[in-house]
Order: sequence, then structure tokens, then C-alpha cells
Amino acid sequence: MVRHTSKALIAAACVTFGCTAALAAPDGAASPAPEVSAAPSPLGPLREIGRVHAQTAFCQAVYDRGGLATSAALDNDASLAQTSAYLSHVELDDNALNKPKAVVEMHQTYEALMGRARSAIDVSKSLRKLADDAPTPEQKAALIAYANAIGGALHRQELVAADYLRFAVYVEAHQPVTWQQQEHEQIAASLSPPHPGDYQLHMPTSWQPSDPALGESLAYPQMPGDFNFSQDPRDHVTPRLSDLAKAESAHLTDEHGKVAGDELQAATAVPAAFGPCAPGNTAP
Repeated sequence: MVRHTSKALIAAACVTFGCTAALAAPDGAASPAPEVSAAPSPLGPLREIGRVHAQTAFCQAVYDRGGLATSAALDNDASLAQTSAYLSHVELDDNALNKPKAVVEMHQTYEALMGRARSAIDVSKSLRKLADDAPTPEQKAALIAYANAIGGALHRQELVAADYLRFAVYVEAHQPVTWQQQEHEQIAASLSPPHPGDYQLHMPTSWQPSDPALGESLAYPQMPGDFNFSQDPRDHVTPRLSDLAKAESAHLTDEHGKVAGDELQAATAVPAAFGPCAPGNTAP
């Protein structure tokens, strides 16, 4: 869903700009997913808008800010897609070296995501202020709409990255769980049926990502209790980190999908916001 949205955003920009040089990603930015960069989509031309030499200082500033904000959002799209794919297959329990390696990878990914998003949000705010200098009310309104939409997409990406960091911290704080350990716990629970209150707080039953509407109450694993107690012994074994990673992968994909709405709004604003500054439309 996000990949199609990004293509819509890219296509709208390319129709307007018609550029030829490549815009470099922000310092420290991760490379886009190979399947995105290699696809025959107009991803390259969108990144070119930051290198267009406009005929007025205002238009050059519009190109520079718009190109950087859009490039950061699309780079984060690719990075989040890679992250979801990574979590869907990473093995964190059966190899002692995998977990610390994965923790380092997750922290690095988070820092790259947040670094791009935060710097690009500042750029989108600068573009919103620059709209006051637009020569027409129509272009001013479109620039503000574009800046708000792309800034909203970047902010949503920040929220997704924060959820990802919470999971990374959870993985770092918990020991791997082998199949043998799970089998032993399930047999023990079958022989001695569990009762509410039997389990200690250090034995999580599932990973529950945070819900912004509920504050931080769901940022931590839910524990057995009267409200969620199950008599099934299989529900009273410590979950494998690899299984929790798969669940987090699905959660990240769902949350990342919410970025699509903001990117579509940005795409619809591109022609009116940047079209008047296209080289063929600006006066010397």
C-alpha cells in the first residue's frame, strides 16, 4: 500500500518538474530498498528536484526544500519496508550471536529513521513559511497543503520508528527462548494447571505495541491476570523472541500503511505547489 502511494507521489512530482539530476539523500541516510530503487518508477526524477536550477531565488528555495522533504519521506518508506521484512524472518532464539547483532541493527535503523524524519520535518516547516512569499494565493495555499501533508507523513514515520525502538529495547532486555524451554513450560503447565496470579512479572505472554490513544499503558508486555487468564497451557509459556518479531513486523506494516493518506494528499498538492516554478513556467 505504501509503495503504491509513494509511486503516486513520485509520479505527480515528475509530471510537474521534468528534471534530470539526482538529489543526494541526507547525511547518514540508509539506502532505499533494492526493489524500490531498481523498479522502473520515476523515483529518480523525484529526487532530482533538489538539484534543479530555478530562475528565481524563491523557486530555487521551493525546489530545494520540497525535494529534501520528499526524498526523506520516500527513503524512510523504503527503510521501514526493509525493517518489516527483516523482522518477519530474523531468528533471535536458536543462535546466541543473532540476538545482539539484531539489537545493534534495530538501534541503527531507528537512529537513521528518526534522523531523516526530524531534519525533514524542520525542512517542511521552512517550506510552509516560505509559502508566504508565493506570487499567487493559489500557489501559497498549495505549498502549505504540501508542507502539511509531507510533514504529517514524516511525523507518522517517527511514531512507527518509536514503536520499533520499544520493541528493540524489549528484545535487548529478554533472553532467547528455545523450543525445548517452551516445551518444558507447556508440560509443566499441563501437569500443574495454572491459576490466576501464579506467574511473575518477568514472564511476559505477548508483545503488545503501544497504542497512542491509551497512552503508554500498552507499551509493555501484558501479564496473566483475572482479565486475560487462560486455562490453555500453551498460553502460559514464554514466547520466543522470533515469534514476537514476526508479530512486530505485521504491526509495523499496519502502522506504516497510515502514512499513505498523508503522501496521497502531498501528491495532489504537487502540481499547484511546484508547477508555477517549473523552468518552462518561470519568467527570467
